[in-house]
Amino acid sequence: MRSIQKSVAAFLQLLLGLRSLAIRIVIFVVLAGVFAWMIGGSIFPGSQVVNLPSFQWGQRAWNLQVTGNGNRAAPVRWRLLSVDADGHAVQQTLGIEGTWREVHGPLIHAGGMMIAAHAEQDGASGWWIGSMTNDGQVSARATASEQEARMVLRGADGLNQPAPEVPKSAPQTVPAPAAGS
Repeated sequence: MRSIQKSVAAFLQLLLGLRSLAIRIVIFVVLAGVFAWMIGGSIFPGSQVVNLPSFQWGQRAWNLQVTGNGNRAAPVRWRLLSVDADGHAVQQTLGIEGTWREVHGPLIHAGGMMIAAHAEQDGASGWWIGSMTNDGQVSARATASEQEARMVLRGADGLNQPAPEVPKSAPQTVPAPAAGS
């Protein structure tokens, strides 16, 4: 009888120990989740989305958004968003279809806006220049390389060059010297 009582007591001790361990694990997971939430993260990371600073063009706010995967190594995806007066974000492709993997720009010039993007579509990839005129017409053209795309954005090819900066004129009058100088 005593051996049965000892084995039951040992079993109960084991159950109490397991219960205590389970309570500690639950408390740890809850506190880790609260801490991760407080610093803006997650215990189980998913895709990370970063919105770059916005710029104004054509009476809209525009910004580039980059999305990366927090779970595994994968290439990032870029998007160009425009925000209308009501606050609705709309993705703009500027004629560049596919998944954007790398982006240069945007370049705002007298005739409109341009962006260079390395896009992947149907297993093929390449550099494209997408543009939107001030009146909203969209066009895209392929370039041979990233270097050519950058040259187009800099205006080195002579097309779509940005408007020249107008120098601010110097004041026309020179202040009179102070008395006693």
